[in-house]
Amino acid sequence: MGFLTAITISGGQQFAVVYIPTAPLPNSGWVAIVPVSEVYDTDLDVQDAMQFVFSGGIVSPETIQSGPLELDDIDLGSAPKTE
Repeated sequence: MGFLTAITISGGQQFAVVYIPTAPLPNSGWVAIVPVSEVYDTDLDVQDAMQFVFSGGIVSPETIQSGPLELDDIDLGSAPKTE
């Protein structure tokens, strides 16, 4: 599980910048840059996702709905884009 932090462009392709927290200390996570096509969105809100991470998955929802990431539905604010 990761948190989308930015969208960037390289070589004409869109990439997602994803922060992947580690359990039980999410501040020691990883940053991955992956093609947007490989990122899936879930119905988890940030609070539920962090509770999932902090508990190492012990506290988890019964179901998690997911689907392809739709960039039109994402507001990343004024995050800079790189070429």
